[in-house]
Amino acid sequence: MSAGQVGYIIGAFLVSIVLPMGVVIVCNFIPAAKRNPKIVYSVCGVLAVAIAFISVAGGGDVLSSAIAAILAALFFFWGYKRAAKKIAPAPTPGSI
Repeated sequence: MSAGQVGYIIGAFLVSIVLPMGVVIVCNFIPAAKRNPKIVYSVCGVLAVAIAFISVAGGGDVLSSAIAAILAALFFFWGYKRAAKKIAPAPTPGSI
């Protein structure tokens, strides 16, 4: 893997998460979307993966685009886990 491929992967990752992050930011102001992070982050993850693979149709490298898509999907999965932990009810002391 050359330095050019690493730069391509980083650039494709960053480009693929720009639009979905805008969606996540807007959805954080909508109470119904805030209560259902699974839907929001799933849609954003699929959108990020689709954006990463659009460059393949334009002549991009398949392996580098696949790595960028995996990184984008993992980024939104991590965001979902954090959002789900925020809205989870706190355990009661006697329930353990």
